[in-house]
Amino acid sequence: MTTSLSAVSGGVIGATLSPAARAWLAAFVFLAVAAWSWMASGSDAQKVLGRSRLAAIGVLVGAELGDKTMFATAGLGAEFGALPVWLRASIGMATAGLLAVAVGARVGRWLAPQTLRVVTSAVFLVVAVSFVVVAMGSAHAGP
Repeated sequence: MTTSLSAVSGGVIGATLSPAARAWLAAFVFLAVAAWSWMASGSDAQKVLGRSRLAAIGVLVGAELGDKTMFATAGLGAEFGALPVWLRASIGMATAGLLAVAVGARVGRWLAPQTLRVVTSAVFLVVAVSFVVVAMGSAHAGP
């Protein structure tokens, strides 16, 4: 469902916004996600995860409704069309989910949540800055 929404949103954005406007929008979104990652507190999630597996699944499903892959899918949908992006994103999400569970179980044992938060924020900040550079280049390139 979220993949479909993202792909269709991206198709609409691609049809209505210029490349420079799309780059500025992407920069803003990734900057917001960097700030969101920086401010997120792991203590609430840890309390819920400790209560029951069912609660953990509920938290993860809720968190995925607005995750960063929706933004990436929307961006790709803007460039390549909704249907092919939806199909590939759905396959990618299933594969990524399986890998995330396998790797996360191991990495979570030795990586502090604070460290993960800082690294995640930094990565999204770098992506945001790269979109600003693209947007500035698109604005100067002309039509």
